[in-house]
Amino acid sequence: MNLKKNYFLAFIAIAMVPIFYGTFYPITKTLNENISIFWMIAFRMAFALIGFLPFVKKTTKINKKTLKLSLLLSSVFLIGVFVQTKGLQYTSAGKTGFIGGLFVILTPILSWIFYKTRFQKFLFFPILLVLAGFFIMFYEGSTIFFSFGIGEVYNLIGAVCIAFHIIFISKYLKEINIFTLTLIQIIINLIISVIIALFTELPFSFSIIQPLEWIMLIYLGIFTVTLTFILQVWGQKYIDETTTAIIISAEPIYATFFGWLFIKEIITWQTVIGGIIVFIGFILSIIIRNRGLKKIETKEISENSELEN
Repeated sequence: MNLKKNYFLAFIAIAMVPIFYGTFYPITKTLNENISIFWMIAFRMAFALIGFLPFVKKTTKINKKTLKLSLLLSSVFLIGVFVQTKGLQYTSAGKTGFIGGLFVILTPILSWIFYKTRFQKFLFFPILLVLAGFFIMFYEGSTIFFSFGIGEVYNLIGAVCIAFHIIFISKYLKEINIFTLTLIQIIINLIISVIIALFTELPFSFSIIQPLEWIMLIYLGIFTVTLTFILQVWGQKYIDETTTAIIISAEPIYATFFGWLFIKEIITWQTVIGGIIVFIGFILSIIIRNRGLKKIETKEISENSELEN
């Protein structure tokens, strides 16, 4: 009974993650109108750090390896957040969410290119599905054949950064305490954001920030950084990686919904149909990749058993 209860609670915890991620897009797009990008990231990280304080006791001693990896991950993460936030100045929250979700497809491709991991040929089908879905979403008739502008380019770079972030974490996760890694990343991102903001943006003025905007910044820090991390780490104690990935891949759907709900973005039939096709492609890629990894693990176990005998 306790196991079933834990599984149910873990499922709810994981299911909340893409919902919180989905709200990031319309809220950030709204804040973009009054707050410059790096000041926004700095305050987001500051509030995330405050939210993370109760979990500091779970961290371990910082070593050279953890620090190096944290610097690498922080750089990739910061670039990713910057280009996504910049992209939101040019395109909708919904489209940003779907393009950002491309990390699901890009992760195995980039891992194959840079780390020579096995690439499953069956992944070509979900990749084609995703491309077809995006074609439907961005097709604008005979006058403008394909409306893939600067905002979409920024978001595509963001998806690449997310994919690399996942690849690096997967490669070194077993060797490093995840709580320590996350804490250092938050601190590094906070420091770098403040430094860049001081030298490249106008001085921050507390007087121009409205109470609702402060609430949004606090929400972005605590709910879309700290809380999502805690929910996912706890949830994955009971939920397998494939189920987790499938649930989290729903993020673009929530981004589109909240974009419509909060900032009145228009959802066309093209967006709906293209979005459904893209989402199916995401799910298929996760399932296919997981089956491939299980086959590799089974083969390795079999080979090791033969060597022992």
